[in-house]
Amino acid sequence: MATAKQFVDTAAAEVGNGPSKYNAGGQPWCAIFVNWCLKKCGDSRQRTATACSFADMGSLHKSSDGYEPKPGDLILINLKSDRSWAEHVAIVKAYSNGRIAAINGNGGGNKVTDSTRPYDSSVTVVEMSWDNDGSSGGSSKADLPKIFLNPGHGKYPNGTYDPGAVGNGYKEAELTREVVRIVEGNLSGYAEVTVFDYEKDLYKYLGSTEFKWSEYDYFLSIHFDAGGGNGTTVYRAKNRTASEVENKLAAAVSEAGGFKNNGVKEHPSNLAVLSAADKAQNGGTTATLLEVCFIDSSSDMQRYSNGKEAVAKAISDALIQGLNLTYCGGGRWDAPWKEMKLPNNARALKSKTYERYWKIKNQSTINYKVSCGDNASTHSTKLRVYKNSFLIVALGSYYGPCGTYVKISFDDGTELLCIKGDEKDDRETNTDEPPHSYHTDGPGVVEANSISCNLLEVQADVEGSDWQSGFKEALNTYTGRNTYDASITGIWVSDTEPVYKNGGTASEANFYNTNEVLPIHPTVFNLSDMMPSEDIAVYVGQHNITAACGALSWTNTLQELSTAFTFTSAKSDTRFQTLYTPQKGDILRVYINKSEVFRGVILSDDTGNRHSNSYTAADVGRYLNQTTDTYQFKGMPAVQALEKILSDLSIPVAYMDADTLDGTFITEIYIDKKISEVIWDILSKVGGIWNYDMVPTGIRIYKAGAFVSEPKFRVAANTAYKSSVKYRGAESVSSSIEDMKTSVKVISDTNVLAAARNEDAYGKYGFLQEVIKLENEDDNPSDLAQSKLWELCREKQTRSFPMVVELSDYTRAGDILYVDEVSYLITSAQHEIKNGRHSLTVDLERIELS
Repeated sequence: MATAKQFVDTAAAEVGNGPSKYNAGGQPWCAIFVNWCLKKCGDSRQRTATACSFADMGSLHKSSDGYEPKPGDLILINLKSDRSWAEHVAIVKAYSNGRIAAINGNGGGNKVTDSTRPYDSSVTVVEMSWDNDGSSGGSSKADLPKIFLNPGHGKYPNGTYDPGAVGNGYKEAELTREVVRIVEGNLSGYAEVTVFDYEKDLYKYLGSTEFKWSEYDYFLSIHFDAGGGNGTTVYRAKNRTASEVENKLAAAVSEAGGFKNNGVKEHPSNLAVLSAADKAQNGGTTATLLEVCFIDSSSDMQRYSNGKEAVAKAISDALIQGLNLTYCGGGRWDAPWKEMKLPNNARALKSKTYERYWKIKNQSTINYKVSCGDNASTHSTKLRVYKNSFLIVALGSYYGPCGTYVKISFDDGTELLCIKGDEKDDRETNTDEPPHSYHTDGPGVVEANSISCNLLEVQADVEGSDWQSGFKEALNTYTGRNTYDASITGIWVSDTEPVYKNGGTASEANFYNTNEVLPIHPTVFNLSDMMPSEDIAVYVGQHNITAACGALSWTNTLQELSTAFTFTSAKSDTRFQTLYTPQKGDILRVYINKSEVFRGVILSDDTGNRHSNSYTAADVGRYLNQTTDTYQFKGMPAVQALEKILSDLSIPVAYMDADTLDGTFITEIYIDKKISEVIWDILSKVGGIWNYDMVPTGIRIYKAGAFVSEPKFRVAANTAYKSSVKYRGAESVSSSIEDMKTSVKVISDTNVLAAARNEDAYGKYGFLQEVIKLENEDDNPSDLAQSKLWELCREKQTRSFPMVVELSDYTRAGDILYVDEVSYLITSAQHEIKNGRHSLTVDLERIELS
């Protein structure tokens, strides 16, 4: 039997290869590939060419039983309960935060692929046994390079504190810790990072602490310079030539911060901390000291203050590129985090405690919504979590209102993602700086009463008030470390829900071109033309079933990107006439007056009627509504982003309003989103009222007003056409101001950029404001505010009515319909053809075309 690492490495080396290497013989080959990898690494446990045959390879697990997939396990997709069939089998490469990284035979583009997918109910994990090679294989932490980071200056062993250089209101020791925290997070998944104690000055501990430098691949000490100069300087250890990573550090940091590049220099003897670098170098570890900029230069510090995130990212990127690091898992939760101050005695606040969540009773509060609402649940540890990702906690008012997202770091390496579900009463919290940051329920000094003074309380699903020992075990189990006894080293807050990104850096995930590239349907857009002779013709595949069909009906709705079509067909009776019986998966084509109006796939049937069967079909839009994938765009024009999606899925473009799309650029990561949702989000960034739908020749993407419908009918063939709208049936008409906005404000991450208000509407309806964030820096904030106000400051007027229309009518949702010379957008169109009569019911919403 092989090792897990051998199995995973064997599979990973095949990514990009096609089926011919594995002698697939033209059949689906995901199982053939797994067998090939087993045999290649010397393992004799091969199975058949069917995915389900691997179900007996080990214990089966679902996400609900708490098992975490390991490298070398297998996953089966949509395995039947009797194990007789599975849609796919793949090899687990890594697992993190509810997502499985896998290697697939017969993947996208008919090749071996890397992919990620959620560990959801469709996935069955086969727990594989392997020979023990001392590692878990794949992307284990043991395989990652090791980097030692040192934030300069700090506390000495005797308790005194060295702030380092000072200037312009800053202390070097505080700035170095600020930078190192960001760099450490950015390297997550790229390297195993060790940070020398965030409080201590490394140099003062060199004589008393043994450092095994040979264990590390790189040592970096981060400082801020002083002495009347300016710019970025990198110091190398004595008698060493500059390394690639040192040159990259100097260039990247100076460029990111706008500093002068002083280059790489040999350190002078008075930089005492670099004795550590010399020792590291002599132990086989490359070592560097980085002076980010000059703390006593007002221009340097102004630039650093404006771009510290970019500076920290430049350090991370220089290490990743200079050391040739590759991403091996991890990921991070990305949000506009704002770092908050800690109490001066935060390190004494080691005692964390819990509160009973069910004591929150007022259902009208955000406290109740977070703590007890639909998104809240009880973890197996009895701790309460929100959306299965965030611990629900209670904090003082200094850390924001309830509903604020919170990130807390500890000196044991733990990083907790939380949401504030309750607030400690200000009467029970501290008054020193920062006020109302921790809870005190006893007299005395915090350090002397740490057992009754705490910053953090975690909600728990327990009855009694004596569960503290159970809480300690629960918290340590939840984090996987001894976090209960750890000290808090940092707290960040965000009003925006964090998004998990599988990249190694804070600002960018690695999802470029990871979406599947294969036709959304293998045949539906590759059918030959037909020339039916009937006014109404219905084909299933190559079979003309028009004579057997009864009523036809179809519905399309704005934003649904799919038309649902239903029809009935007489049952076959071999005594009189043999009729073709439609099957699920058949292609349905409908012609009216020799023009094809619908093309889709039969999805379901109802065969219970004695004389006829009923069928439901949907066009390819349904596939886009049901299929999820992962896309990343960075500054890509909107029209190119849409064209990429459609081209990758081999969907023809029947119509696209490219001119109107021009000028909008998309920078966005879509994780596990329905493809139709991705398309709709791109269009929403362009602005205005858009629609997209499927026609037999492909997809149409257009702005409201591009297509105007003028339904008409006539009583007999020798009579004139009349307007169907003018002779419409009984209608309902309503109006509302519930969604009206009378004011719009445009903001950036830090400032209000513009505002617009309709004073007449405000005077009549009051202050109803929409705040929007400027996504595209090239947009004019004032113009954006005015255009958004024009769009939102109006009554919502709707109406609905039936009409009789000509047989060939195909009025669709998204078309414009004029009623009494007023423009309305069709939000739903429901057609029925029965006994030669075509009726149509429309739902409308009034709009003003720009």
